[in-house]
Amino acid sequence: MATDLYRRVTAWNAEQGDAERLALHHRVWDGTPWMVNCYTGGVSDGRTRDMIEWCHSQFGEQAWWPANRPGAWQRGSATIHGWEWWGFDTEDKLRAFMAAWPKPDDIPE
Repeated sequence: MATDLYRRVTAWNAEQGDAERLALHHRVWDGTPWMVNCYTGGVSDGRTRDMIEWCHSQFGEQAWWPANRPGAWQRGSATIHGWEWWGFDTEDKLRAFMAAWPKPDDIPE
């Protein structure tokens, strides 16, 4: 199972017709297919650091695909206007993360 975001990103990569690109997508996200686009905040507001520390304390060390290190969670590390993809290995972990880190009310979708 996986989120709709994971399925859409997989489909988009497949549509590009680039086997290496699709293979990289699978290498990066297959271990954490419960993906969400979440608000991580600005560079200096501390929210991202707090989110990382929370995930580490709840789920252990972050997955790191360049080193072939599996893990229960990871972040995409590309923040656009305060939003970033995060992935989890189970739906329960995704739900716990979303409950702990909802989008602030004053942030537009």
